[in-house]
Amino acid sequence: IIELLHETTNGHEWLKSKDVIESLNVQSETAEFKRSENHLTHIILPRNNLCGVIPMELGQLSYLIELNFSGNCLKGEIPFELGNLSNLKLLALNNNQLSSFIPKQLGNLQNLENLFLSRNQL
Repeated sequence: IIELLHETTNGHEWLKSKDVIESLNVQSETAEFKRSENHLTHIILPRNNLCGVIPMELGQLSYLIELNFSGNCLKGEIPFELGNLSNLKLLALNNNQLSSFIPKQLGNLQNLENLFLSRNQL
């Protein structure tokens, strides 16, 4: 799914592209992926030049706790499949170019503590 994310968000222009693809335990100023027991738990890519759409397949990452794509140039709709991320505590999609509406499925995120959607066209 990370490779798909890389492809659909103009990954060759990411600020930390090579490091992100080579290791899912990367931490830097602009990119962080964390695993726990072979499950991806954190995708943190603020201000990393992600452009394109958010892949709906991210909704399959059931162990994800944090998803942070703030400060990029993501477009299109927020995938309703993100409502399947039952362990998600933080969703940061602010400061992008997302449009349309906020999916009602995000209301299914019972563990969500922080939701950042400002500065989009929602």
